[in-house]
Amino acid sequence: MYYSIIDTLYSGELAPWELMPPPGKYKKSVQEFDAMSENFTQTLSQKQQEEFEAIMEKFSDLWGNKNKDMFYTGFCMGSRVMMEVMQFEER
Repeated sequence: MYYSIIDTLYSGELAPWELMPPPGKYKKSVQEFDAMSENFTQTLSQKQQEEFEAIMEKFSDLWGNKNKDMFYTGFCMGSRVMMEVMQFEER
């Protein structure tokens, strides 16, 4: 039986944001980053800590937007490939 991926996404049966890497895949890197950030911020003044937190927040926002753009670009490229494949099959 054929299932439309668009219908599946629309109906909420497929939630890409819930498809996360297996637990622990990045655990070590996250722990190392957290430890480095904690050690670094302890050496800063209160004002510098606030500035660092603002920088990290801005970086997080930018990284999220960049990931969204990469997903969008990849999705569109994949769609175009499928369109080309379907046109080829019709010949």
